[in-house]
Amino acid sequence: MTNLEVLKGSILVSLPDSNFIASLAKVGLNPTDEYETKNAKLLDMAQIELIGSMFTMAQSVRELDYQITNASFDSLKALRLILLGKWGLPDPLLLNKVKGVSVW
Repeated sequence: MTNLEVLKGSILVSLPDSNFIASLAKVGLNPTDEYETKNAKLLDMAQIELIGSMFTMAQSVRELDYQITNASFDSLKALRLILLGKWGLPDPLLLNKVKGVSVW
């Protein structure tokens, strides 16, 4: 089983192969190489990259009586946090979050 097949099997969403290949390339994995368990962390990082691109997708599309619903943004954020927490990594989107303190 290749890295590309493993990544496509881990996120059940209809995206072009180019999105999956780009996510693997960003973390340094070759899509055509055989999957090895030692690359589990890199594959999870590729999933995180892919989730980032999924934030740009419409959540729901409806036409007459037909509706397509994608994963909600909240569930995607939760999955992203789970994957980051699995490897003990901080969420880079929350690093610059302002924490206000009242002086009164």
